[in-house]
Amino acid sequence: MANKALLVGINEYGDGNGLRGCVADVTEMASLLVDKGLFERRDIRLLTDKRATTDKIYVHLDWLVDGSCAGDRLFFHFSGHGTIFPERDMVGRMASEECAICPIDFDWTPEHAITTSRFREIFRYLPEGVIFDWISDSCHSGDLARSINSLRVGEGYRKPRQMPMPADIAWRSATWAANRSNEPDSLRLALPPHLNGAFMSGCEEDQTSADAYIDGRYCGAFTSHLIHRLKVDGLSIPRTELRRLVNADLDEAGYAQDPELHGNPAVLQYGFQQGGAV
Repeated sequence: MANKALLVGINEYGDGNGLRGCVADVTEMASLLVDKGLFERRDIRLLTDKRATTDKIYVHLDWLVDGSCAGDRLFFHFSGHGTIFPERDMVGRMASEECAICPIDFDWTPEHAITTSRFREIFRYLPEGVIFDWISDSCHSGDLARSINSLRVGEGYRKPRQMPMPADIAWRSATWAANRSNEPDSLRLALPPHLNGAFMSGCEEDQTSADAYIDGRYCGAFTSHLIHRLKVDGLSIPRTELRRLVNADLDEAGYAQDPELHGNPAVLQYGFQQGGAV
């Protein structure tokens, strides 16, 4: 049985879109996975800031899935900006929208956006029986008019992890949206249903995930509360109960985000430590 974990955290976005807690998210999560005995240090790869280009993320995702077989455990955690990405047809007109994560070189071109369909292509050939957890602490929001808060140091700092859409793209998107009824394809749709897999997002599709300052450190509000629960309740807590508790903790702390949990129903009732293979 092989274990592999890939954790990607990006703070250093340009054009005033920088974040502060994403690298801390993935380093703390990686330490937790090792401390709890779920992975060895050699099983884990971190990709952060300027190294987290589109090409390098693809290379590391290939490493993550390559050679996997039933019983293997895979773990993918992304902390950074997310967005709704407009897909165009052959003549340049908008044809659809997909949720996407934003690499460090994200520039609103298809070459530098990792969308639902691209994740689907990467994960679709994973064999049945692979235990796969995917955590994304980013915005998958359809509310493209939401403003980006200014950076504030210390207590009270909260910034949405949503890449703001340029005005020209936003105009085309809004025009197209007025004539369609389908919602953007969520990243969760890239999780193959045959896997012992689970996808947990930092928020619902019409919300934003907060970059925050909690207990004297910058972090993702979702990742911080998730790690806290895993430390307090252990890795055997069922994923469904874990999500419920994290949602309650975020609500109590005043964060307007509700993490979602999707995946194989047979695995959601188990915890990370148990795996939950069927």
